[in-house]
Amino acid sequence: MNEHEEREAVRGAMNRCLSGLKGNPFLAQRIVENEKGKRPAVKKRLSAGLVLALAAVLVTVAALAVGLAFSPRYDAKRLANRALEEQYGITDDMMTVFRCSDAGTGADGSRVFTYEAVEALYAKQIGVYTVTVKGGKALAAWSHDGEDTSGGAEAEAWGAGQLAMLCSDRYGEMLAALPAASDTSAAPTATPPGNAEEDDQAQLAAWEESRAQVEAASRLSLAEARDLAVAAVGGEYGLTAAQCDRFVLYEDSDGVTYRFLDGQPVADLFLRLTQKDDGTRTEKDGIYMVTVNMDSGVIEDILYDSGLAANE
Repeated sequence: MNEHEEREAVRGAMNRCLSGLKGNPFLAQRIVENEKGKRPAVKKRLSAGLVLALAAVLVTVAALAVGLAFSPRYDAKRLANRALEEQYGITDDMMTVFRCSDAGTGADGSRVFTYEAVEALYAKQIGVYTVTVKGGKALAAWSHDGEDTSGGAEAEAWGAGQLAMLCSDRYGEMLAALPAASDTSAAPTATPPGNAEEDDQAQLAAWEESRAQVEAASRLSLAEARDLAVAAVGGEYGLTAAQCDRFVLYEDSDGVTYRFLDGQPVADLFLRLTQKDDGTRTEKDGIYMVTVNMDSGVIEDILYDSGLAANE
């Protein structure tokens, strides 16, 4: 896989991961002022940037992870993700098809996470998963609970079995079985004319402004945030030091977004793991988004995008 393909894959993951965030990730002030804003848009590559190959990890992942602090939100989401796996068989690899939203902390101390399909094509079949976390316990429910999921791609409700197919080389077969796949009545929406170069320049300027604002309020450097992100991912996903050494981070707008979260400066780092030089997929390959609090060093969130379901 060449650098262009690498960047395209990272951009795709950025779109999917950032679509669950509130506000525009490139404009820090707007995020602070509009916590209930619209889904962010990351349209295309904004600058060439530089590839930052992570330095060799010379100690074990376990040693790196010592002292890491995770946010209460991520602690709760970790429980929610595990509940989906235990109750419905949804594994980390399958999370690539979902967008997770967080309703925040309720009056009773609970947090509710909602998992919906990223793609509208199969949103009806996949349905919506809702997980309530309270007192260190998680209770999951599915909008298709009780429905028959037998029949493979032909089933009206797609459970873990269908998700496994969707995240495999049977992706095309799954889409072909959807009613929308043969519906040609709806004409594609025309893209409004615009100046691509001006759009790129405007988004790059917004990204630079956001970075400057976050850096001005930060105690950590990007290199320090990167080290924390690698340690966090390694510990959470059971990666070896050799796997962590394979991470690649683009330091520009293709790999990092800067924003404010609840008034705190954070950076979203998109770490790409490709374990084989020829690009052949290996288990745990993909893109890991880690949100690091640039003031405290707390790991605010981690998302794993396996790139399956034809996302790469």
